[in-house]
Formats: sequence, C-alpha cells, structure tokens
Amino acid sequence: MTVLESLEESLQGLPDEERDELGSAFVEVLDLFRATAEPLSDTDRRVLFKQLSQVLEGITSLVIISAPGVGKSHIAASALAETLGSEDEQPSLAELEKLNTANRFEQWKQAIRESFSTAELEKKLGVSRQQLRQWREARKLLWLEPPFERSFFYPVWEFDEQGRPHELVPAITQAADEARLDTLSLHRLMVSETATPRGPLMLALKAGDGEYVLDAVKASGAQGG
Repeated sequence: MTVLESLEESLQGLPDEERDELGSAFVEVLDLFRATAEPLSDTDRRVLFKQLSQVLEGITSLVIISAPGVGKSHIAASALAETLGSEDEQPSLAELEKLNTANRFEQWKQAIRESFSTAELEKKLGVSRQQLRQWREARKLLWLEPPFERSFFYPVWEFDEQGRPHELVPAITQAADEARLDTLSLHRLMVSETATPRGPLMLALKAGDGEYVLDAVKASGAQGG
C-alpha cells in the first residue's frame, strides 16, 4: 500500500467535512511540488524541505493512520520523498511562496486553538461584546483576525482569571509594532517554547517580569522577527 493509499483509507473514517478538508489540503501540498522548475540554492532548499515537512506533519497529525505499523513521521517523510522525487526535481520560487501560504494557514489554525472566541469569553469569563469592543478601540488587548473566520479571537495568555487583559498588553503590542511584528507573529512569539532561554514569554508575563517580556519582543525585531 502506498502512502497516498494509506492516507485515503484513513480519511474514510472521518466525517465528510473533515475528510474533504484534510484530503484536499494534503493533495494540494503534494501537487505543489510534483512539477520541476527553477533551481534553488542550497539554503532555499533547506528552508523549503523544513517547511514542507512541517506542513505535512501538521496535516497528518490530524489523521488517524490505519495502516499497521506506519506512524505519522514515516508518512510525512515518505510523502516528502514521493513528492520531491530525485534531487534534480526542485520547486519554483512561486511554489515555495504557495507553501509559505499553506504554512501560514496552519499557524493561524494553531493560534485559534490557543485563543478565546468572543462567545467563549462571554460564557466562561463573563466579558461582553461591548467591553471587548471598548478594549480593542483603546488597544488594551491583542486580537486576531484569522482568514475566513467571522469572529475575532483573543489569545488566552493576555487575560487574568477574572477575564481582564493584562495591564502590559498595550506596551507589548506597541513594542511589537516597533519590531514590525504582526498580530500572529506576536502571539506565536509569546507562546513559543523556544522564544527565550527562559521559555515562553507568556509565563514571564504571568510571573510579573514585564520588562523581560518587552525587551524580548523588541529584540525579536532586531533579529529579523
């Protein structure tokens, strides 16, 4: 059984909507790299392979693999090998840009999982839509606007147990603006396990070390974001 056949069999056990979404996403990623085009530099190829592996792993992690003895990492690696073929087959820069778009979409999906929706804030913390709007207008909190989503999303790390935004959020967003970080990049920086030697910045924020957080956000701009 080939990798694609294993995936197709696994997808059959999912609800129609999830199966169609995951199947289409996987096939689209594979199709991007079947064609051969402009040669890439060694550096670009390393970046490409890393990003493609991340996208494939993100997709396959959502699929229950039914083929006995075949794990997610093996599927992702095999799909990568099947798709890229020989070393002479290299994607074009346009295809690399499409991969970056796919990777960005996966990052948005992860950010949604790490955030409150407007409805969740109302139900869990009693924060009204009017209050959220006032906080947005005053830039007292960070909000995310994922593509193809009708609702705003608010990262969990910026709220206390009473549903109030941390007092340093305005300074953090200002530092992010100066560092030229967009909202998604700022959120990912705050939750990243490897962002700093001390771990996620959101933990430093919770511990009261706001100066450390602000310095790290500003430094991320100096390092290229």
